[in-house]
Amino acid sequence: MNTTFAISPCYWRQLSIQVARLHSQALDRAKPLWQAYVIEGIDNVEGVVPGSFAVYIKFHHAAVDGDSSAQILRALHSLISVPEHYSPLKPTIVEAPPTAIELYTRSLGNVVPRTVRLWQAVTTAALKVTSLATEALYKRTTSGFTWKDSFFDQLAWPAHESKTRFAGPVSSRRIVEGVGFDMASIHKVRKWAGGATINDVFLAIVGGAVRRYLAICGEPVQAATSVGVAGPRDILPGGDLGNSLHHSRIPLHIEMESGLARLDAIRTAAAERRQTADVIGRGLLQELADEIPTRITTSLVHKWVGEYVNIMASNVRGPDVRLYLAGARLSRYYPIGAVKDGVGLNITGFSYCDSLWATVVSCRKMMPDPEIFSRCLRESFESLCAEVDTREASQATMADHAPRRRNSDRLSAATTNRSMARKRPVKGVPPAVTLLPEHKGQLQ
Repeated sequence: MNTTFAISPCYWRQLSIQVARLHSQALDRAKPLWQAYVIEGIDNVEGVVPGSFAVYIKFHHAAVDGDSSAQILRALHSLISVPEHYSPLKPTIVEAPPTAIELYTRSLGNVVPRTVRLWQAVTTAALKVTSLATEALYKRTTSGFTWKDSFFDQLAWPAHESKTRFAGPVSSRRIVEGVGFDMASIHKVRKWAGGATINDVFLAIVGGAVRRYLAICGEPVQAATSVGVAGPRDILPGGDLGNSLHHSRIPLHIEMESGLARLDAIRTAAAERRQTADVIGRGLLQELADEIPTRITTSLVHKWVGEYVNIMASNVRGPDVRLYLAGARLSRYYPIGAVKDGVGLNITGFSYCDSLWATVVSCRKMMPDPEIFSRCLRESFESLCAEVDTREASQATMADHAPRRRNSDRLSAATTNRSMARKRPVKGVPPAVTLLPEHKGQLQ
């Protein structure tokens, strides 16, 4: 636990730089794999109440993921503004660090159970892959695609390799930037696209921002640019704390200029990925990662993850009520993710009360101008909301004109009927003679 002061004078950019420097520092493996910093002197940050402070907490990703960090957030905060008084905890006796002999003994004792679990996981994976292959064969007979294309499409494996500026090796320097979105507007966009989720809207915003940023950098906008999405879950008390491994690949469709069209394409792709996840099981990847030796999984990840995804994005649903820490109200929460070689851009979202806070983390060489990317995120969000407003206005205009058109049609029809009645010949009068006012006296 450390206390530090922000760079003076501290505005939002200076605070982001200081957090990026702390985020770039590696954790000391000889100590518990977490660090916490209390940052004071942030009164000049826009939207911050004077006297506020920031808390930066860093965990190793092997132990804590986004959902677990949200659980820790709820554990640190309370629902009342009055500081709570806790009774001092009783001292606990911890075990001494194991010796080398004890470590080797435990590893040998775990060989047989781990081998059994690995065999069960591999057998389950083989059965699931066989099920996908059977379904791919069925699609080949019905859709006309080849079996290989159908199979890899279900696994969401890219048909064409896509390399962006975020696909190379990352340096030791990081950038951190945060953006806030209005949850009411996000729900409005979600309701407009039937069947879409908050995560789909978030990915559509990210896709629009990546499209704008690549255009500013003068790089081609590739249709194959994809994002690795961590499975969104609600943070509920009593959940399993730890790092849950569940990801899927969804194309960002940055080749589409329209935000609503991109959202519809992402919604369709996400629905297909959920169906595949239901077939193979959502915990299969976690089981394989737990039982396969670490060196094998590390080599596989380093070899294939850069070809599978370009960007990592995740969205965690946070609390809908105000939280307090030592009597101070929590006003913002910026989740900070991790990047690695091949995946040099991480965008994580976290909903808190009436806002969705998104944090951009990248390598300093890959994104030397994070303020431009944050502007692209805002413009993408505003453009998506503007499209929804435009379509709602057009629908309202059509709805207003529809009754008037129907009334005018009825009025014209009634006028025509009355005119036809006036022109209809009178019974008993020859058809060549019509009854007119000036002829009335002559006919009588």
